[in-house]
Amino acid sequence: MAPHDLGTQLAGYVDWNNRSNLEVEVPAGNGVGTARAIARAYSAFAEGGAELGITPDTMARLTAPPPTAVAKDEVLGVPSYFALGYLRPVPGFAFASSARAFGTPGVGGSFGFADPDVRLGYAYVMNKMCYYLNDDPREKALRDAVYRALRVTPY
Repeated sequence: MAPHDLGTQLAGYVDWNNRSNLEVEVPAGNGVGTARAIARAYSAFAEGGAELGITPDTMARLTAPPPTAVAKDEVLGVPSYFALGYLRPVPGFAFASSARAFGTPGVGGSFGFADPDVRLGYAYVMNKMCYYLNDDPREKALRDAVYRALRVTPY
């Protein structure tokens, strides 16, 4: 099955361009925002979270080193590690400058994360849905360019 076919199956028959469908609250399922707004929110996290009311203890829990053994996620079917609901870098999907980063992918290929080590809030959204669980080629090219511009080698 091609990646775009899987994305169509996951999205089902919902017209995500219909505003009434976007107004329905689906927990952990239909966050909607511009790349600028999502990156801005993650930027506040990357700066320590105080602007959002995040305590140092919560930031420490978000950025704590993941366990040595990363278990296979029962839903995603791949090794993954989450902290307080956010995806963390794992072998095979090291998306930031260190293991302290956290974020979340979205359906269609979108992705956003905070990288506290380089104080980066990042987001990619698209206008054509496709499905890659990680490293969507469209998003990955942008992420790689950002880290090249920062002169930082991704983790």
